[in-house]
Amino acid sequence: MIRRAFSDMHPLLQMVFFFSMLISGMAIALGLGMAGLAAVSGAGFEETMNAAARPGSEWGKVVNIVLNSANQIIAFALAALLFHWLFGGSLRTAFAPTPEGSDRPVIGWVLAAGLAALAMSPVLDLTYRLNRMIVEATPIGPLVAQYEGAAEVVTRALLTMPDLPSFGMTLVTIALLPAVCEEIAFRGVLMPRIARTSGNIHLAVWVSAALFSAVHMQFFGFIPRMLIGAGLGYLTIHSGRLWPAVVAHFVNNGSAVIAAYVLGEEWLATGLDPMSPWGTEDLIYAAGCGAVLVGVVVWLRRRPRTFEATSTAYLQNENAGRSGKGVRTR
Repeated sequence: MIRRAFSDMHPLLQMVFFFSMLISGMAIALGLGMAGLAAVSGAGFEETMNAAARPGSEWGKVVNIVLNSANQIIAFALAALLFHWLFGGSLRTAFAPTPEGSDRPVIGWVLAAGLAALAMSPVLDLTYRLNRMIVEATPIGPLVAQYEGAAEVVTRALLTMPDLPSFGMTLVTIALLPAVCEEIAFRGVLMPRIARTSGNIHLAVWVSAALFSAVHMQFFGFIPRMLIGAGLGYLTIHSGRLWPAVVAHFVNNGSAVIAAYVLGEEWLATGLDPMSPWGTEDLIYAAGCGAVLVGVVVWLRRRPRTFEATSTAYLQNENAGRSGKGVRTR
């Protein structure tokens, strides 16, 4: 009865409801995380909040890790899956959107996803520079730069890992949980919902990618993160399952964590500043990454099921028994 009532909601209201659930999940995660930390540590709620504003301290770092982890699990994974269930989706379709997706060999997709994520690095670097120059040229440029600087302080603190346990904890917080939880929300739940409503697979990929980027609230990185989201969306469509996108997302985030742990301050001084000029080695690396990306695209296009056939199956599965709307893949 409850699910039937939600299934009749206008598609635009569904999107509003989806983000309302994400925001509510964030508030719940913050409240539960702070209350739990305050209870475990014996510190007051206000003292715990103050510690969150000091990520460079040992306790402040723990607070930020716990809050980020709670936010991923509650706001992105659980809230998105609850939304998916309320609007008539099954758990299986959140992880394998096409019926054939769960039956296909996974190793090839995992390798392609990992290689593509690593090879995207120069593209993300260049688009970050373009994105930043555009934002800095606007009237809100100085305000955005101040906000981004504050966010960088937290990132730098989390990526300062003096020992193996802290590396493992950071890898889970920054790489594993976002890879699983954000992919469930945006490629497993939101993208199919937009596809079913519009009947256009490309619109679904790019709109969900833009919303994925926007929810991170990092203005300098909006364009590169949107490109990441689009790539993850097309991986999901091509493979018919969510796991290749999860792997690519993990590799993208995890490579930064590993680099920061292995190289330490040397990487933190340059890796968090993508505006440094390219040298000869960077150009050679970019050329190699370009060759890898071309190889991945060729591999995708030679799969037994073409992109059009796969995306049509994806949309038909989402549309089964619903509107009977035509499918547009071009």
